[in-house]
Amino acid sequence: MAKSKTRKSYRRTHHKVAREMTMEQKIGLYLIIVTAVMVLFAVFINAFFSSSKIVENRLQALAQAYYETYYYNNLTANGDTGVLTEYSESGLPYVNLTQLLAFNNHQYADYEGYFVNDRYTCNLSNTAVKYYPVEPYGVKDYTVKYSYDCSHMEK
Repeated sequence: MAKSKTRKSYRRTHHKVAREMTMEQKIGLYLIIVTAVMVLFAVFINAFFSSSKIVENRLQALAQAYYETYYYNNLTANGDTGVLTEYSESGLPYVNLTQLLAFNNHQYADYEGYFVNDRYTCNLSNTAVKYYPVEPYGVKDYTVKYSYDCSHMEK
């Protein structure tokens, strides 16, 4: 019984306080809320659409396309995946960004603009990926180690 009286008393006090806020206080509260939402939105945008995130996403896409449509087929040309077992721990040799951009008759050459632009620059020779084949050694059975040599450009 005492709890319900306390709860009712709290509700009355809480609503009374809310009704007693002046217009200036309400505007101030709304401004704080809007500012907090804007800050959260900016953090979200920066986390998903920053130059470095775009570079990471494009390099991942290039690495996947290179391995699954070119590298794997060349390594297992006769259908023998035995060669992949040799590299499961040490990994295949690094493939640099220049090679990734040039494979398949330069199909991905236009990606270079993501890696070299006025906001962000990657060294095309030093930025690279290394593949580690894993069992059962199918076309999608691998992990990738990314090595970046990139920097933000000053505006």
